[in-house]
Amino acid sequence: MKKLISGRHIVRASLVLTGLVIATAAQTLRAATVDGEIRAVMEAQVAAWNRGDIDGFMEGYARSNATEFVSGYKLTRGWLTVRNRYRMKYTAA
Repeated sequence: MKKLISGRHIVRASLVLTGLVIATAAQTLRAATVDGEIRAVMEAQVAAWNRGDIDGFMEGYARSNATEFVSGYKLTRGWLTVRNRYRMKYTAA
């Protein structure tokens, strides 16, 4: 009877499987790291908001003209414009 699977094929298959497991684990670790980084930014924003620190809250956003904020039917564009809107609307008098 002819041997269908040689020892060499088993080694190759094991190496491929090991590579796939390592790649999957690395992808999962990267996703967990990104998730953790996002959560850290959001937690810092919550803390800043709760202490009335608008500038600290805004640190979570890109300082870019592409930053946008929507409230009701109004769109505010630009990090500085959004920051100024928050300060005007939420800073205690």
